[in-house]
Amino acid sequence: MRDLGSGEERALTTDGEEFYNYGSSSTVWGSGFPVSPGLRVQVQWSPDGKTLFTLQKDRRKVKTYPIVHHIPADGSVRPQLIESRVAYAGDDHIEEYRLLLIDVETGRQHPVDYPRVPVTQEFNRGFFSENHGWWREDSRSAYFIDIDRYWRRARVVEVNAQSGATRVVLEETAETKLSFANHDSWPPNCRYLPETDELIWYSERSGWTHLYLYDLKTGALKNTITSGEWRVHNLVRFDTRRRELFITTAGRVAGRNAYYRDLVRVHIDTGEMVTVVEGDYEHDIANRSGISAIYARHHLRRCRCL
Repeated sequence: MRDLGSGEERALTTDGEEFYNYGSSSTVWGSGFPVSPGLRVQVQWSPDGKTLFTLQKDRRKVKTYPIVHHIPADGSVRPQLIESRVAYAGDDHIEEYRLLLIDVETGRQHPVDYPRVPVTQEFNRGFFSENHGWWREDSRSAYFIDIDRYWRRARVVEVNAQSGATRVVLEETAETKLSFANHDSWPPNCRYLPETDELIWYSERSGWTHLYLYDLKTGALKNTITSGEWRVHNLVRFDTRRRELFITTAGRVAGRNAYYRDLVRVHIDTGEMVTVVEGDYEHDIANRSGISAIYARHHLRRCRCL
């Protein structure tokens, strides 16, 4: 912890060790392997600034994985061998997160009263960077998503900020495999609504990927936002005032290539849907520095900006 005014620093944790480090934002390749630019320390400040929600990543029992740097970053000529730790399918041990809370003023730790959370995304950039944890607006509790190693069970869990006690708010299971986004390495396609303590949840429970609205105070399903024999792809933006969610969908229009995505907005309470952009194109929405642009590709040959 560093005081930006005085420059004074103090350690909040002192017992970290190799392969059991706090706030890890590295990929599964482990220590010594270049970390992607822009990855931040995996910690979430409470809205009142008094508590940190963070983690300790445990790779101590994971088997080693040799990596050869043929062009070392230090400019040396000879290749360098680095032994990282990467779990393979079928291994007895995989990477795990120990979740904890830290009092900013005292440095006192409150371990989260919950089993270790497995690292389930192969190229995981970080627990909080991947939308797996967040705070409530009142700072009294935080939430996190726990996906089991085999992707057959997922839970949204509430953590008491004072004691570390936990409560499973909602749980979903599948006999085969759950899906939370269009690709397993992408962050879960869910959206926390802090103003109302609600959660927009992405699920294939109907046989198609759709969205559901949950009350996180009670864990009750409030309503099904989208439904039908078509897919929800991405959550683009939420309009808090109008309670409208912008999403991309595919397969809604008969006769249109099912791989073409369109952009629609849907009211999360009524399910009323309005098409924003559609056509025989693949629409891809990119958000950069607060600027949204919609690009359309026609058979991957013609490009235009809408």
